[in-house]
Order: sequence, then C-alpha cells, then structure tokens
Amino acid sequence: VILPYTSEELTQPVKAIKDMGTFITVVDRGLTDASIQDLYLAGDNIAVGANTAKFMIDKLGGKGDIVVLRGIPTVIDDERIKGFQDTIKGTGIKVLDIQYAHWNSDEAFKLMQDYLAKHPHIDAVWANDDDMLLGVLEAVKQSGRTDIKLALGGNGMKDVVKKVIDGEAVTPYPPSMIKT
Repeated sequence: VILPYTSEELTQPVKAIKDMGTFITVVDRGLTDASIQDLYLAGDNIAVGANTAKFMIDKLGGKGDIVVLRGIPTVIDDERIKGFQDTIKGTGIKVLDIQYAHWNSDEAFKLMQDYLAKHPHIDAVWANDDDMLLGVLEAVKQSGRTDIKLALGGNGMKDVVKKVIDGEAVTPYPPSMIKT
C-alpha cells in the first residue's frame, strides 16, 4: 500500500516492485503511470475541480479575475486543476496567476501576499486544499483588501468546516467527499 507524497518520483521505484510480482495499491495520490497500480483508491478529483469551478462561475456571474494556488506536483493536483480549467473554459473567468503552495498554509500565506501585491484587483481565489485556504484567508484579512468576493478551498478540513458552520465561509466541496 502506497501513499505517494509526489507522483513522479515514486513511479519508477514502485514499478520495480510491481515487476517482482507485488500487488500494488495506491491511495489518494496516484502514480504517473496508472498501469502500475493494481488498485487505486481516491476521490474524484476531476469532479472536485469541476464542482469548484461551477460554484465559482455561478457566484461570480460567469466572469471575473482569479488566482489559483496549486498543491504539489501530483496526479491529485493535476486532476483538480484539469477539472477546474476544463470547466471555466469558454467563460469570462480569467486566471491571473497559478502557482504551487505545496498544500502548506504558511507558503499559501506568502504566495497570496505576492498575488495581492502583484494584482490590484482579484475577484476570487481557489486554493485547491483547505490548508492553503487558511493561509489565503489570513493574507487577505491582513491586507484589508475588499475586492475578493470568494475564496475557495477543498477537503473538508475541520477548521474550515467550522468556518462554514459559523457562516464565515462557504464550500463547493461535495459533502460525500469530505474526510472525517
């Protein structure tokens, strides 16, 4: 059973183990060569990106300038981004910037500060994981900016779920995909 931190670096070592006849189960973050995986257990990450995009399109009225924070270079991140980008294609949603924040709140805080300094107007932010969303929210709060209408995350992190319950945040993440 393998839960890769990153996808690409583990693909060849896992292939070597598979070639020795071992049954390979991969959890959450797939390998870059899916044929190595005998069993792959993960959420529908393309749907995560697509549902987030649909929610954003609806809330922004089909147009707006946004920034995106990616996780790490993994299959799960690529799938979320694909679902998101495929869904916003042909709309008035414009991605001003998209960079990795490594699913880390501190890195997301710094990256969001950079986005805020670089872009005088941002309508919405998508941090494709709740850890990063917490950093984004703090950076926006400290900046005093009021142009950002929407900041979205994903994964159902307890701190973010509490914000949703308290009416401080909303989430487009399907409840069936929230971790417990």
